[in-house]
Amino acid sequence: MIEVDGVTHRYGDRTALSDVSVALAEHRVGLIGANGS
Repeated sequence: MIEVDGVTHRYGDRTALSDVSVALAEHRVGLIGANGS
């Protein structure tokens, strides 16, 4: 299992992610591109 808890990311003064939490179950596949899409 992969867990991310409370992530915040900013680009300068713009907030892209604010307090994001994600849990991915075992045996699941996810792909994230270079630009996050």
